[in-house]
Amino acid sequence: MYIIGITDLVRISNFTEATMAENSGGEIVGAFLVGGLIGAALGILFAPSKGKETREKLVDWMDENKEKAKEKLEKLEEEIKHRKEHLLKHTN
Repeated sequence: MYIIGITDLVRISNFTEATMAENSGGEIVGAFLVGGLIGAALGILFAPSKGKETREKLVDWMDENKEKAKEKLEKLEEEIKHRKEHLLKHTN
């Protein structure tokens, strides 16, 4: 089993920032999800509990953040739509 270290998190963070700077908004969602997964992994690693308790905590965390992620994705899709319309309007 591989345990994520601080150095690994810094590398992932730097990669995510560089990727977000270079790419379109759709890939920002991917970076957001990666961040969520890293947070979940750290939460499990640094808060040891019984297996059943850990699974319950993880399920609760996923339920809470699923709605947040869905809302952010909807906002991002709307923003991308507006930017696309703006670009098309000004390029014609």
